[in-house]
Amino acid sequence: MEVRCQTNFCQNEDGFLKLLKACIVRFGIRSQPEYDGREFVEHGTEKCVVTVYIGSSPHHVEWSVTAAGHRFKDTCQVVARKALRALCQIYEEEVADTPLRFFPPFQRDRPVWMARMRALEGQQLLEDDPSVVYLTAYLLTLDAQYDFLARHHRQMIARAEDAEKLNCKLHVDLTSAQARVAALESREVIAVEALKQAKDEHVQKLMEAYLVTHNQRRALRIQEPAPSNPVQPIKAEDPQILECHPVSIRGEKKAWELLEGAIVLEGIPVFPQAMNKQEHPESSQDSPLELFEPLTMKKIPAPSREIKEEAASTPPAPPPSEELQEPVQLEEEFDSVLPSQLPPE
Repeated sequence: MEVRCQTNFCQNEDGFLKLLKACIVRFGIRSQPEYDGREFVEHGTEKCVVTVYIGSSPHHVEWSVTAAGHRFKDTCQVVARKALRALCQIYEEEVADTPLRFFPPFQRDRPVWMARMRALEGQQLLEDDPSVVYLTAYLLTLDAQYDFLARHHRQMIARAEDAEKLNCKLHVDLTSAQARVAALESREVIAVEALKQAKDEHVQKLMEAYLVTHNQRRALRIQEPAPSNPVQPIKAEDPQILECHPVSIRGEKKAWELLEGAIVLEGIPVFPQAMNKQEHPESSQDSPLELFEPLTMKKIPAPSREIKEEAASTPPAPPPSEELQEPVQLEEEFDSVLPSQLPPE
């Protein structure tokens, strides 16, 4: 904090400075009042502290008064007014017969001052000159108003200093927040770069694993010997039927009604939802792959004589309703190619 110091006697100044100079000469003080000031900035507000030194007299020693303001010139007026009030209290006996006796002192509860004020009030005035009464009343009113404005001014200065302190604190918080944001952005950039690098490495490893697996499978296919007894292609007249999967409700065939030598695929589970697949298509979903068993092929043996006789003695079923006249179409047409005949991957 920079401090500027200066000393001045203020001989050509008006106001309280001129009045103080005239009073100290009247009381026999030979030295001139000396004003020593210091100007500085605190919490963003210009301040000034001035001390006035009053010399000694035959009956009193040297004394001083200090006051605070904003600039040296204005603070000198404040400290001169304060020195006049101190002068009237220190030289209380000397000012009793002079007009200075009506200058308000520091302490207004002193008996001498209270007696002077009673002399100016009431119906029986002790002062002969009415001008002194009214001028004194006017002077005291101005002095009280000055004190009120000075207190208000000090309060406003205190509020301004508090606001400046809060502003400095908020500025520090803002700087800290900006530093944290910059650090987070830097960390985000580093994290994004690391994620991109990890993704590239993962893709590279997947490609390498795919090439290794592909080459191994290709080598195994080359080394695998050709089958000695390949599966013969199925003739068109040999029907292939999914076991327990209805093909047509109208002409459903029993096991004994199949032709001898027909090929049937076993191991495909059929659920009750398959019967209602045409009526409720939204409820029909493909079964999980792990529920299916491997497909096997078997030959349907020729029905025995007892089965044929029992079928001949069974009365025919009643005709189906009109809603079931049309055969239920499978969602997917069965491919007659066996799994072993599929081309290798």
